Amino acid sequence: MKNSVIIEKINLFRNKFYLNLIIKGILLSIFFSINGFLLIVFLEHLVWFDSKFRQFIFWGFCISSLIFIIYNIIIPFLKIYSFGNIISNKQAANIIGEYFRDIDDKLLNLLELEEINDKHSELLIASINQKTEHLNKFKFEDVINFSSNKKYLKLLIIPFTIIILIFVTGNNQIISESSARVINYNETFTKPAPFKFILKNKTLDLIENQKLKVLLELKGSNLPNEVFIRIADRDLLMSKAESSDFYSYEFYNIKESFNFNFYSNGFTSKKYKIEVKKRPLMLDYMINFSYPKHTFKKDDSQKNIGEIFVPEGTKTKWSFKTKNVDELIFAIDNEIENKSFSNDDFEIQ
Repeated sequence: MKNSVIIEKINLFRNKFYLNLIIKGILLSIFFSINGFLLIVFLEHLVWFDSKFRQFIFWGFCISSLIFIIYNIIIPFLKIYSFGNIISNKQAANIIGEYFRDIDDKLLNLLELEEINDKHSELLIASINQKTEHLNKFKFEDVINFSSNKKYLKLLIIPFTIIILIFVTGNNQIISESSARVINYNETFTKPAPFKFILKNKTLDLIENQKLKVLLELKGSNLPNEVFIRIADRDLLMSKAESSDFYSYEFYNIKESFNFNFYSNGFTSKKYKIEVKKRPLMLDYMINFSYPKHTFKKDDSQKNIGEIFVPEGTKTKWSFKTKNVDELIFAIDNEIENKSFSNDDFEIQ
């Protein structure tokens, strides 16, 4: 191009044009992101979506927000440095001509004359110089007015006002708890009931084949008439005590550990576990005797005897065969010895 001054002015306009798009994109990205976030947390607060739908809206929100940011912020930013398809000088001239009435199509005509590139045409050169002198007094970048983005800034007042009202009224759990459930979409969350399930048992540990009575108390408003113990997909109706909010259910001959929760009127409690421990058994034991030499008795052993009578100085070795035992306590004359082994065999000397 012969007229570098005009081209430089067009480049300044183009940079400001894309910078204005970036400012607009940032404000709209904030607006749509906050409003989308508020819409999601309000719906989650009211409906309590299942895990799959929470996963869908989480990734849908993230992907749509990312696409909006790419098209409205990142791409205009790259175009400032001439990456991708940028507006041409002629397109810029049309925009500038629409803004400045005194320019109209003069800038476009100048660019078209430059393209003819006839160095020997004095008439052409004179025309170009005349138009250039006329256009030099205009600042093309004035076409772009950053203050036009104030209308987008005003839009942000609405969502920020809603957020402030939520925190001022003490309902911040609407945002904190609902957003936590959406972000942790793989976790299972239970909608809180208008009443509380209170387990009264101090422990749920027992030995196999024992019985266990599960005791439950309900507290709150709108108490249900029936409460069930839910084990996997099986619901067991609990017995209600007369004139009280206590319920019970008794299990007999429990052999294996299992999880359960309480269920009533569409609400469930947290999970509990009945822990069943195997009954410890003493299968048999053997005592090996090593007698003193002066007794001239040959060493021997006896199994499962109740009382022993041996000469003074005799050494004994006790061997126990057990089942489901981790620790054995051995007491003689108020002396206690603890033995722990990884298997079911114990030896004490």
